[in-house]
Amino acid sequence: MSRDESTRLTRDEKRQMGRYEARTAEQLCEAMLEMRPEALAKLEVDPALRDAVAELRTLFAKKERPRHLRFVQRLIRESDLDTVRAAIAAAELESGDDPIVRAAERWRDRLVAEGDGALVDYLDSVGSSDRTALRQAVSRAKTGKSPEERARATRDVFERVREDLLAERAGEPG
Repeated sequence: MSRDESTRLTRDEKRQMGRYEARTAEQLCEAMLEMRPEALAKLEVDPALRDAVAELRTLFAKKERPRHLRFVQRLIRESDLDTVRAAIAAAELESGDDPIVRAAERWRDRLVAEGDGALVDYLDSVGSSDRTALRQAVSRAKTGKSPEERARATRDVFERVREDLLAERAGEPG
């Protein structure tokens, strides 16, 4: 067996690699769609890809959006996946546009606005390392005696939610 034959990919390995690239392209596309328009405009990727993502945000028709989504994913696969991933990571770090932070902000706002109803939803979907402390922080954020106390409690809710989301991302039990 020659060296070229031993390094050739089998059909199954090629298929597996194609699936990996497709999943990666799908994840990168979702990350680009979640970015703020200003961060997307600064993204150092192919301008055609950046324009296609911007156009995808405007499409809502039942047939147009999935077709254009596949087109964007194809453009991502045709680009170097590692380059696109690095550009997205750099843009998120630069702009503070971390998905965990955004999710924590949304949960914090919902928890403070809705109280126990949102807390039940949060605990069902994310879980918490300390349910009692989170419930007390939400209560203080809603009914604190002074604006400073409410602001401090709101920050506490955000920090607890962010820690829970980071633990969930790392795969640790909540």
